[in-house]
Amino acid sequence: MTDKNFFNALTEWIDDHADEKISLDKVAKKSGYSKWHLNRMFTKHCGVSLGKYINNTRMQAASLSLRFTEATIAEVADQFNYDSQQTFTRAFSRHFGMPPGIWRVTDAAKKIR
Repeated sequence: MTDKNFFNALTEWIDDHADEKISLDKVAKKSGYSKWHLNRMFTKHCGVSLGKYINNTRMQAASLSLRFTEATIAEVADQFNYDSQQTFTRAFSRHFGMPPGIWRVTDAAKKIR
């Protein structure tokens, strides 16, 4: 398997499992590499650390859930395995610059597909 195929398969798996608790250890175990080596390879190949990619993917999926479902913020927090709505709101606000309740009703949310 070439590096390109390996990283495409790995990012596809992460994308498909964004609603699960994905740790660096879990991804490393799936890949067969140590988490340190995998993170170095991932950063070199993808231009972003593995942890940041996982977080970005999770936030993107959560933002889509907020935009296209009627789920409450607490339900979305639970869906994406956050410990609480408060923890989710803090992480979401850091990532998007606004809390999920505001996001849901703004034009910014409408630009995400």
